[in-house]
Amino acid sequence: MRVQEFLLKKVLDFLHHNLIWFIIFSYALAMTRPGMGLWIRAAKRDL
Repeated sequence: MRVQEFLLKKVLDFLHHNLIWFIIFSYALAMTRPGMGLWIRAAKRDL
């Protein structure tokens, strides 16, 4: 149990400290490669 708590804390700390960079990267990726988002939207409508 302690190992799982430790790993979860490490992952959450990493995400917390790098969240702004993940957001900036995702916006930059969406600006340069909009095809993937459009593909996901089209697939979602087909459901």
